[in-house]
Amino acid sequence: MCLFVKIFNKLGDTCVDSFCKKVYIDRSHASGIQFSEFEQKIQIIPNPATDYILVKGFVRNDNFGLYNMLGQLVFTTALFDEKVMIPTDIPNGFYSVFIIRNGKRYVDKIFINRSQ
Repeated sequence: MCLFVKIFNKLGDTCVDSFCKKVYIDRSHASGIQFSEFEQKIQIIPNPATDYILVKGFVRNDNFGLYNMLGQLVFTTALFDEKVMIPTDIPNGFYSVFIIRNGKRYVDKIFINRSQ
């Protein structure tokens, strides 16, 4: 989970800072929520991402989709490897990652930050 802060003062100076902390949730014990085996095995790392995303627990030919915050599909591919290279024309920002397998959908959020 990451917090990004950008502050502008009256003189035009900018202060940018971020804080990231890994948060682990044991989905198998979430109260009142049951996740499929498919959802429990998928992991999207690193977050924030720079040039690539690793999709842990993927199955060959899973469909991968990257959507911007307006809900527009900006990148899609079939997965043949756990490493997905992020096209260079995709700007920094928050995105939704969709992994689709046999009609089941896994959704996660990711932040792309190429200025690290």
